[in-house]
Amino acid sequence: MTLQQSLLNLNRASTNFFEGPAEHPSFKSKKAGQTARYVGTAFEIREENGKRKLRLSKMPGLIRIRWPRELPPEPSS
Repeated sequence: MTLQQSLLNLNRASTNFFEGPAEHPSFKSKKAGQTARYVGTAFEIREENGKRKLRLSKMPGLIRIRWPRELPPEPSS
């Protein structure tokens, strides 16, 4: 899912470049802060022992996360 999202981002950047409204797409270094975007079907928020944890598709187990703010009950995307 994450690779698909990266390809969609690259396609959008290339289309914007060749159609004129944007400059040449820049590629980011892997040394910079890493982020990932998941669609709504690629993750699930679970509650265990009173703590909310994240389960990502194609990854075993649950991920402990320090949530910076309260999240809505259902992901919007």
